[in-house]
Amino acid sequence: MDDITPYIFICGGIVLLFLAYRQRIKIALLKNAAKAEAVVTDNIEKYHQHGKSGYSKLYYPVVKYNSGSNEVICQLPYGYSPQKAVGTILTIHYNPEKPLEVYDDSAAGFKALPIIFILSGSAMLILGLLLFVGYFHLLK
Repeated sequence: MDDITPYIFICGGIVLLFLAYRQRIKIALLKNAAKAEAVVTDNIEKYHQHGKSGYSKLYYPVVKYNSGSNEVICQLPYGYSPQKAVGTILTIHYNPEKPLEVYDDSAAGFKALPIIFILSGSAMLILGLLLFVGYFHLLK
């Protein structure tokens, strides 16, 4: 079989199903997470390369919040552009067992994303498998 189309669909489906699994883990963390008010104390500037010549600059906020009786200072795992102003108050979700595992409220809004990934990934995987076994050639 010289056509690579089935392989592209199969690989794309597997990637989307893997992304759905990872997103479900994040949502499970958010369900068991504690909420806190965090204050932005600093921003760490990082450059990310896009392609051969494109760069983007993102700012990763450093936040301070109280986890029970402990004060925790950590960097959020994702960046913003423009940067969050120092002193900005964010509502965050954190893992009580690992207080450095932190997400802000914007991460809680992606509850439909795993469903979209599962449906798209399954459709691509099934279509790729049907192309691979030659099902559509049998219909002619």
